[in-house]
Amino acid sequence: NPDVEVCILYRDMMSYGFMETHFTEARRKGVIFVPYEVNQKPKVNVDNGRPVLTVKDPILDRELQIKPDVLVLATGIVPNDGRGLAALFGVEVNRDGFFLEAESKWRPVDFLKEGIFMAGIAHSPRSLAESVATAQAAAQRALRIISSERLAGANLVAEVRHSLCSLCERCVAACPYGARYLDEEEDKIMVDNIMCQGCGSCAAVCPNSASVLQGYRDQQVFEIIDGALVGM
Repeated sequence: NPDVEVCILYRDMMSYGFMETHFTEARRKGVIFVPYEVNQKPKVNVDNGRPVLTVKDPILDRELQIKPDVLVLATGIVPNDGRGLAALFGVEVNRDGFFLEAESKWRPVDFLKEGIFMAGIAHSPRSLAESVATAQAAAQRALRIISSERLAGANLVAEVRHSLCSLCERCVAACPYGARYLDEEEDKIMVDNIMCQGCGSCAAVCPNSASVLQGYRDQQVFEIIDGALVGM
């Protein structure tokens, strides 16, 4: 409505990509943006049933008094406490409380743990279009799994030398993918080859060299080191 005067008070307002053009278009259409400092927040009073805003404009270096017909407060998106759900599925949340993706550019809807995906504002504050896009991406990732009769494991996976294993379970705690577990019936540490990504964390913490990566046994690594040091 071109007859409506719109004034937006903001402390910090940023966007990304081409969405920045919305601010430019709003200014062209007469929307007024007034910044304020953190230590000088706007004050709201009521005069004869109408809100009165007082704010210091740092650009004009003076106080402004605004008497709007309608006062709208923007609310930030705060995630629910997802720690219980994260613990249930063995995934992580970031410092803001949203679920943490495996990799922001290449695997934005995946968790480190295979077969679990996220979408929408479970990941971060998002627009409706972005939420729909992440939902479609998560659905496609899930279809990749359920539409296949067989799943290929990683090129490198870990294995356990059971004769050396003391069942200390350090490797279980160290695995970021939840690919290792104690089989109480067999009394052995087992590896889920589909979940394992071959990161080597289990081999690094094992005190008995019972956890190894296939194709990277101790003697092979020693031979590689010796070959690299030849002639030095």
